[in-house]
Amino acid sequence: MDLKELMMFADGLDNKGKQELILFLQSRTKGTTPPIRAIDEIQEQKHKNGMVCSHCNSHAVVRFGR
Repeated sequence: MDLKELMMFADGLDNKGKQELILFLQSRTKGTTPPIRAIDEIQEQKHKNGMVCSHCNSHAVVRFGR
């Protein structure tokens, strides 16, 4: 059974069956690292030197402040 067939099978399940499938898949994937979201990677690269004021390049910044 490939992924496409599995997805079609999952669509045919009732809510209890879907919940059991989710629990089964979660139990089989414990210990694997979750994928890094692209937005998290962008934020990390953008602020790797810490938050910096875009006007004066100071590191003493306040969120939504000046």
